[in-house]
Amino acid sequence: MSEFSYPYPRPAVSVDSILLSWCDGHLRLLLIQRGRSPFKEQWALPGGFVDADEDIDAAAARELSEETGLRDVALEQWKAYGTPQRDPRTHVITIVYSGMLAWNSQDIIAGDDAKAVRWCPIDQLPKLAFDHADILQSFLMHLQIKIRCLPIGREMLPPEFPLGDLRHIYETILKEKLNANVFAKHIIAMGHLHRAAHHPDHWAFDRDHYLQLAKRGFSLDLDACRA
Repeated sequence: MSEFSYPYPRPAVSVDSILLSWCDGHLRLLLIQRGRSPFKEQWALPGGFVDADEDIDAAAARELSEETGLRDVALEQWKAYGTPQRDPRTHVITIVYSGMLAWNSQDIIAGDDAKAVRWCPIDQLPKLAFDHADILQSFLMHLQIKIRCLPIGREMLPPEFPLGDLRHIYETILKEKLNANVFAKHIIAMGHLHRAAHHPDHWAFDRDHYLQLAKRGFSLDLDACRA
């Protein structure tokens, strides 16, 4: 611990994670049901307070593991929220992380102060605690921009998948329908997909090309893909 102390009050720091997956035709968000006040019994993003002398990235991974059982999830620091009244206990600044995960890659198990954990369809969410609904809405708006210039889906979909599943992910994020044939033409032209080895009507991501696109970006004409 530092030898310094300060007489004036200062905010606490927490971490929260937005984790997305795809299953049964739905883009899903990982939520925990809170077992303690405030907002006891309500659903929320997994997260909690950063411990003394703890790195915030480590705190995000720890809280996700403690509350959901998920480990070694690739999380990306996204944005901070610090409105003084966002937490009724005290002024809490939260660092929000995001990640994507294949549906069946790990089991989820509620732990720590989480009463339950669930993958919820993004379009059928319960009321969320704190300001988590606003945080999620802001993140989804961010994704609407991101998917125009960076690839998405590899972390969420199985190794081989129908192209319609990838289109449905785009449609869910954009909140609008896309023309199936035009979308297929444009997305295949990006070069990061190839025909699946075991299912002739399925597709698979080309890992190397996908990572190259993630670094350099592209321009997907979603306007042309609209139904």
